[in-house]
Amino acid sequence: MPAWAGVGLHQVFGHKMPPMALLVLAAAARRCGWRVRVVDLNEEPLPAERPDVVGITVWTMLAPQAYALADSYRARGVPVVLGGVHPSLLPTEALRHADAVVVGEAEAILPTVLEDLRDGRSAGLYNGEWLTMGAVPPAEEWLDLVGAMPLTRYIPLNTLQTTRGCRFNCDFCSVIRINGRGSRHRAATAAAAEMAAVVRSGQRLGTFAYTFLLDDDLAADREYTGQLCEAILSAGVKTTWGAQASIGFANDPELVDLAARAGCRVVFTGFESVSRETLIECNKKNRPSQFKEAVARLHRHKIMSRGASSSASTTTRRRCSPRRWSSSRPSRSTPPTSRSSRRIPAPTPSPAWLGKAGSCTTTGAATTCTTWPSSPPR
Repeated sequence: MPAWAGVGLHQVFGHKMPPMALLVLAAAARRCGWRVRVVDLNEEPLPAERPDVVGITVWTMLAPQAYALADSYRARGVPVVLGGVHPSLLPTEALRHADAVVVGEAEAILPTVLEDLRDGRSAGLYNGEWLTMGAVPPAEEWLDLVGAMPLTRYIPLNTLQTTRGCRFNCDFCSVIRINGRGSRHRAATAAAAEMAAVVRSGQRLGTFAYTFLLDDDLAADREYTGQLCEAILSAGVKTTWGAQASIGFANDPELVDLAARAGCRVVFTGFESVSRETLIECNKKNRPSQFKEAVARLHRHKIMSRGASSSASTTTRRRCSPRRWSSSRPSRSTPPTSRSSRRIPAPTPSPAWLGKAGSCTTTGAATTCTTWPSSPPR
């Protein structure tokens, strides 16, 4: 995984997590008889050894570094495979810097890619498939790779994914383009057993353990969420946990109560905006008028709510346009009167419903807020 020199949520305490995509794909490569090593250049230097094949996962913000890294390996005669969100959406661009590019989820096609490169050939572009979660390597197949890492490198270290895909179609999101429309789940009992394995071998402080579910939206299929919580309770998994979830999770009193009893203590909530007009434009069905009661319901169950919202509707509309996402600066070829050169309005104060107890950090035009049920955790 290439290094990122900027500041992002993934580098913040409580959001610095192991590179799950690489761990799962390393386990998939092992199934084909390959020896693997997972390297996160944010945390460790590039190994001096010369590998037989290099695979690099690429986010858009890391694309320049990833391409430079890929070019350096290819110059030494090492075949390179690029995958991840950015190559999946811009595969022909990525192919200029790689021997093979995987579009979409890679587990199904990875054996073919590795066999081709081992035999000195490549089809160039390889299309992945949306497998059932039962076909995705579970934690037991990659926990030893995490165990070889320093215990405090990532916080939280204990992570797993139970679901891929999403039933929503938000304009600004890439999830359904990569993982498909609709949800694919690991069986709830299997997911609970996987969580227990992660907790046993992972990060803990005395009897306290915290696990984060990497599902894009735990509330996209609330029936499954309920089954998962029941399975966690039945298996007696001793961990508190957090997850990402759309606001529909907080609007379901029975589900919130069940999740709290199963150990849920943190929800990264997709408020997206406090402007109904902006939400409609982004193809979101959230209703800001319900946010106050939704957050209060989480607090009543001792669940901390974390989320991000834009305070100015014009700012959020800019975020909904992929062409305007990367920068608000005008390019040299952009006329001074164009919309992209206009000044972005300063954010307005955070709305009162975000709660009196907690913290708010304003960066640029977005406000990231954390609210605690009573007082901040120590």
